Amino acid sequence: MTYFKLMFLFLLLPAFCFAQANDPKDIIIAFKDKNRQKVVSYSAFPFKLEVGSTEDDKAILYKDILERKLKKLFSSNYFDALLKGKQIIDKKGEIVFESRTFTAKGELESESALVFHFRKNKINKWVLYELILAG
Repeated sequence: MTYFKLMFLFLLLPAFCFAQANDPKDIIIAFKDKNRQKVVSYSAFPFKLEVGSTEDDKAILYKDILERKLKKLFSSNYFDALLKGKQIIDKKGEIVFESRTFTAKGELESESALVFHFRKNKINKWVLYELILAG
């Protein structure tokens, strides 16, 4: 009987040890607040980071590496202008922040989008697994 209790405890332990979000918007809030520890705790690995910087990596395998990369990007205010853009929720599992700049004549000069990709993990909680800057 004790064996089964221990096995049950070990099965439940991962669900309580790792933070996951019930809603992708929780992860976006942590990202906007530059709370890298919370963002990392809400992330799945391998993590894909492609934002047009020296910190890009197609397969981040460890939390400490992602946290170090986010620290550099957050401290340089790399995402600030993009996060002030228009938020578009395309479909479940994807949130996009679109940013456009215009010339003095009102013509479109540039357009970019910061795309957050989410998925549900084994215990049905949302995790961030990919961050891409397009444009």
